[in-house]
Amino acid sequence: HSKHRNVSRKAEKESVMIKKGGAELIEDYAMLERETQDRTGRKASGLSYYEKQVTFLKDNIIVYVAYKDSEPQAGGIFYYNQQRCYYMYGATAKGAFTGSANLLIWTAVRDMKERGVKEFSFVGCRINEDDGSKYSGIQMFKGRFGGKLRQGYMFRYEKSPRMYRLFCKVMQWRIHSDKIYQDPIDEEIHKWKDIQV
Repeated sequence: HSKHRNVSRKAEKESVMIKKGGAELIEDYAMLERETQDRTGRKASGLSYYEKQVTFLKDNIIVYVAYKDSEPQAGGIFYYNQQRCYYMYGATAKGAFTGSANLLIWTAVRDMKERGVKEFSFVGCRINEDDGSKYSGIQMFKGRFGGKLRQGYMFRYEKSPRMYRLFCKVMQWRIHSDKIYQDPIDEEIHKWKDIQV
């Protein structure tokens, strides 16, 4: 999309630098994630969570961080193998320099192509989102990179409804929310009038 191209070029011209690596970038990424989650009222996964991922995934994980004047602006964590790269986690600083996240992802896409990775996945989106909603904005951001949408399916099997309710309470506590925890199915089910529950 022309807007993504323009803001990426502007970020490059304004000396936004993209660093890629592993453990040496985790601290900056975790800080960006904390800022991002603070804005949404959720609890960040934290430094040790990402350090473990880098340790265990070794050659199948790469961290990108965009810097402007040595200050982290945006970050991304990508899992990959020769078949596919997954954009698993993303975060931005409050008031991040315009185009830094766009440039970061475009850099990752180009790098994966150079590595011979066949596909790049944004991991998912919600297609029928209400205009102006958080997920609508995320979908628009991902969609403007020019990928193709593939229809997927959502399902949940509750072996024990009681244990599932307990799980929801734990998740509500973990993300420090006053609202009852809802997974993507709970959040979307009201849109499916003909579904059988």
